[in-house]
Amino acid sequence: MPKWFEINKNEQQASDKNGKNDKQQIAITGATPKPGYFNTRVRVTPGTRWICWIEVNLAGDFNEEYPEYDEVKKTSDDYKTGQPALLYRAEIEATLGNSVKPELSGMCLLDSLGNAVIKSLSGITTASEIFDEMNIIVSKPRPRIIDR
Repeated sequence: MPKWFEINKNEQQASDKNGKNDKQQIAITGATPKPGYFNTRVRVTPGTRWICWIEVNLAGDFNEEYPEYDEVKKTSDDYKTGQPALLYRAEIEATLGNSVKPELSGMCLLDSLGNAVIKSLSGITTASEIFDEMNIIVSKPRPRIIDR
């Protein structure tokens, strides 16, 4: 997940410099979900505006452009990645009830220096079908009861 790694690295460096994180960037991760709905939560300041990037990759999702073994080059996909990580993008204001549908905006690859680069979706097939639907919804957190 090249873009996530880049944002997480920037977030950690921002925290290290001044001892606190101003949360201009937040890297959130979640394990691969079982079939059904995938939910994750993050606390943000009400009224703030965010650009949300959602990066997804399904390991082993090979196709003609991203094969497990390339007969011509005689090379293997050593990490069993298949099609590259895809990036969805949405802009949202943290106002109760707001909802946005992220749009597929490109794929994320590493350049020769190891930096995340967003490219067009050339050669992508089944990777764009990982989710049936995707929404970001601003909701009020449910209170938690803590036993002491």
